[in-house]
Amino acid sequence: MIEVQQLTIKTKEATLVRDVSFKLTQGKVLGVVGESGSGKTMTAMALVNLLPEGVTSSGSISYHGKELKSFSKEELRRLRGEQIGVIMQRPMIAFNPVRTIERHFIETIRAHQAVSKRQAKAIAEANLEKMGLLPVQILSHYPFQLSGGMLQRIMMAMTLALEPAFIIADEPTTALDTTNQLTVLKELKAIVEQTNVGMLFVSHDLAVIQYIADEIAVMYNGFIVEQAPLTTLIKSAKHPYTKRLLQAEVGQGISEKLVKHIVQYDSCPYFSACSYAQVSCQSLPPLVEVTPHHQVRCIQIERGESVCPSSK
Repeated sequence: MIEVQQLTIKTKEATLVRDVSFKLTQGKVLGVVGESGSGKTMTAMALVNLLPEGVTSSGSISYHGKELKSFSKEELRRLRGEQIGVIMQRPMIAFNPVRTIERHFIETIRAHQAVSKRQAKAIAEANLEKMGLLPVQILSHYPFQLSGGMLQRIMMAMTLALEPAFIIADEPTTALDTTNQLTVLKELKAIVEQTNVGMLFVSHDLAVIQYIADEIAVMYNGFIVEQAPLTTLIKSAKHPYTKRLLQAEVGQGISEKLVKHIVQYDSCPYFSACSYAQVSCQSLPPLVEVTPHHQVRCIQIERGESVCPSSK
């Protein structure tokens, strides 16, 4: 299990993520959804200690009870790949432009598994085929000869080849067209069901999250504002921002654009954007459980009030 408690991520100038807590368990997918700048990617990268230079984190991240901060460099290297696979948002930066895709696969697989080059190549071919790619058309190529969408699927295949217990997938379908997006989502969903892998799936696309996730965490301005099992969130969303996302998804329209607002960290993160804000909302609300496994960050909901009409 991966457990995150009160994660806060900062630069010298700003707080990017604040007070984020959740658990990842094997066989389940936690979908994290939110607009650009909500803190999704920073949260995902913190789980494998891959935050950019100048960005620091506090709080607790543990893997099977062991704090990530206590891992040595060698332990972290083996953790990434063998135990926790990472599918990055921008695949081009993950590949060495002067090495073929075959060499990338063989070196990566043999760094974590005691197999021959021939066996590593066979593993690569099997996982490329799972992603709808023909190995004979891929392995001899260099990264710059392939499209962003193809590189994204290659990165997924490479991650799956190592058979990790958990996968951190940061916008893994963004570079794909609709047909390939559905193919990849079906394959990822099947892998979760067949191998019991746990997954953190990050996306700005609520429809994609709904397809693959068992539970959804909605982020806004660095905070989780609502978290619940998939069915509960879709049918009984409570936070006004979650309801706006759902309304936008089904084409009902929204009264104002979903834009990033400056967050004041002593008040509700959604205060300046919320049409239902009151004077009392100027204080920072906790994330409270309104029903079993359904948490919401809203002072009015904490008091048992109905914030806005149902999105259904």
